[in-house]
Amino acid sequence: MPTLAGAAAALTSLILPSIPARAQAAAWREYRDEEMGFRVELPEEFKVRREAGEAKDPWVRSIRAKIDIDGMSMDAHGTEYRGTPSAEELYKLQEGGILANSMRPTREEQRAVSGVPARQFIREADDTLNYISRMVVVGNRVIGAGALGERSIHGNPNVRRFLDSLTLLQGGR
Repeated sequence: MPTLAGAAAALTSLILPSIPARAQAAAWREYRDEEMGFRVELPEEFKVRREAGEAKDPWVRSIRAKIDIDGMSMDAHGTEYRGTPSAEELYKLQEGGILANSMRPTREEQRAVSGVPARQFIREADDTLNYISRMVVVGNRVIGAGALGERSIHGNPNVRRFLDSLTLLQGGR
């Protein structure tokens, strides 16, 4: 019996460290917006904000799912614009936000989201204004996901998982 009790204690000590990792993985939640045509996974609970543009605004409506966690902000968004602007015009409109003047990206990469060409804007700096912003243009909408925070976001596996989870839904292309 003492051997069995010792073996059980040893097994328990091996199993316990894996429980928090499993619980952490289970805390991720899906945000899905059928109208904008995208889904994304965010860690833990997040807040959703919807806005309607005014007649003078270049955009019609916007949706944002956001969480502040571990010293950074993660945010998924969709914005529908008026008319039929080109992809370049839509990227420029988005640059007026997070990509503005003092926060210009240090590099840009070509990406794909669900097989659709996308761009990833990256700012690596020695301050807390680092970001990775992945955006895809679908018709007159810009859909994106981004993280803002300290330099450590660039190697953070949770940021990578979040960005890689951005997916266009069927019919959202």
